[in-house]
Amino acid sequence: MTAAALARRPRADAALAWRAAAAVAAAAVVYAGKAHYRDATAADLAWILAPTARAVSWAVGGAFAFEPGAGWVSADYRYIIAPSCAGVNFALAAFVAVVLVWLPGVRGPRSAAARVAGAAAVAYAAALAANAVRLSLAIALHLRWIDARGADPAALHRAVGIAVYLAGLAGVTAAARALDRSAARPPAARALAAAIGAYLAIALAVPALRGAAGRPGFARHAAWVLGGCAILAGVAAAAAAIRRLARRGPSESSRPAARSTEAAPAALSSSRGGST
Repeated sequence: MTAAALARRPRADAALAWRAAAAVAAAAVVYAGKAHYRDATAADLAWILAPTARAVSWAVGGAFAFEPGAGWVSADYRYIIAPSCAGVNFALAAFVAVVLVWLPGVRGPRSAAARVAGAAAVAYAAALAANAVRLSLAIALHLRWIDARGADPAALHRAVGIAVYLAGLAGVTAAARALDRSAARPPAARALAAAIGAYLAIALAVPALRGAAGRPGFARHAAWVLGGCAILAGVAAAAAAIRRLARRGPSESSRPAARSTEAAPAALSSSRGGST
């Protein structure tokens, strides 16, 4: 081992230790968030429910008023933005996904703190946006499909929620990867895997470890989640394959032309040799 390699080794070990510390801090945030959400009332969740209600009110044009014990209620749409609509699980999944994307770039205490805090801010903003979209679509479905056509509200809300949340996680990890200018930035496929893995951990693994696997409806919920993740992974793989073919196509199509232009001088010289 060279002297330069020996000099770099302590810095690499320190960076690895700070990455581990950042991961532990992120796990502590997730644990605290789940514990807070488990017994939280609508008033406890005002930090995320109130801005969500304002965004939904702006999107659909109706007014939502706070009612203690219930949440933010719209008499016009007969809809309640309750604690179950807070989107805390999405916020935690987005936080974990962004931390995983940014973790390889941690080099010391300052970058560890900045990246964990930045991941929390990004996750909060993403949760507000995704939840506002999800609830606005849910209200539209409630008015146009459920009331008018008698569709199953639970199935529609679950499908919309999973689709919006997975798309939001894919978007937020892509944005986090674009914001990371370090040399350790992970490839796009790994960032998407972080998004899917974080969602599966928050939506299925943690509840299952707490005994939710035996409750009625969990198997159906798990099937919806796994199906949505499989669709997202399949779409991403197909898009990557199309991009590879698009990049490969022009270069391959130009090769015969290049060969023909190279062969032209040779043919010309042979014809000249025959004429002399």
